[in-house]
Amino acid sequence: MSRSQPVHSPASLTPHELRRLSVASECDPRTVAAYLGGLAVRPSIAARIAAALASLHMADPRRVVA
Repeated sequence: MSRSQPVHSPASLTPHELRRLSVASECDPRTVAAYLGGLAVRPSIAARIAAALASLHMADPRRVVA
């Protein structure tokens, strides 16, 4: 199964992309990195990051079906 968008981990994003996602989600870059790394974050924060990923046309690693 091919994916149209790559799955992102904190290590796969450039520092610029991580900051851009942080600004779009209005979250601290460390929180965004935790979310992308699969760590637990508050549901409201997760929703903001997921919405920012969608608006930036980036794949959400928590929503990708294997």
